[in-house]
Formats: sequence, structure tokens, C-alpha cells
Amino acid sequence: MKTYTIYKNSDGSILRCITTTADNIAANIPSGYSSIEGSSHPKKHVVTSGSIVSKSDSDITAYDTLKASNVVRAERDRLLSVDIDTLNPIRWNALSSTKQTEWATYRQALLDIPDQSGFPNSVTWPTKPT
Repeated sequence: MKTYTIYKNSDGSILRCITTTADNIAANIPSGYSSIEGSSHPKKHVVTSGSIVSKSDSDITAYDTLKASNVVRAERDRLLSVDIDTLNPIRWNALSSTKQTEWATYRQALLDIPDQSGFPNSVTWPTKPT
């Protein structure tokens, strides 16, 4: 058994590490990816010219920011999907114009979260209308 790093052919980004036999490695590699023997971490390493190399501090910061962005966007998307029933045409028409404005403002504020100056590390979440 050996440890292999699975990486993306196009940019060398690490998908994962697995421990398996040489006979089984091919079954674990998705299309567009390759493997190299050795251990790595997606946050700290990349494959370049057939070698696992350490990322720069700025690349690690960019990785952390991307991960944080994905978490915030996922929560934003969850909130949008939870409230979709309130915004369907039948319920929407039953709301007063004041409530429609509140909901439209809330929805737009959720969509604008990635535009906040502190995104993704400091986010001000809008208040859901009642």
C-alpha cells in the first residue's frame, strides 16, 4: 500500500490523497485527473512538472478565501431556497406592497452579500422579514 495524490491535469490542484495499491490507483482517478506517489494537502500543495510542491503564502491565503467564500455562498443559497415559497407568485400577490418591498429588499441583500467589503470573512447578514 502506498499513498497517492490525485491532482487536476489542467492546473495541478490537489483533489485528494488516497492509500491504495498500485493495481487499484487507476480506479480512483476521475477523468481529467492524474496521480503521483506521495502525500499532500490541497491547501498547502500543488503538483507542478510532476512534483508535489508547497504553495506560496499568498496562494494559501487565496485558498482559504475561496473556501470561506464557498461556505458563505452556500448559506446564502440555502436562505434563498428556504424562502422561495414566500416569493412564489400566489403568495407574492397576497402580500401587501410593504411586505413585497421588504421581501424584495431582503432577497437583493442576500444576492449582494458577495459584494460586501468584508466578504467572505466579515459578512453582515440581512434580517429576514416577518
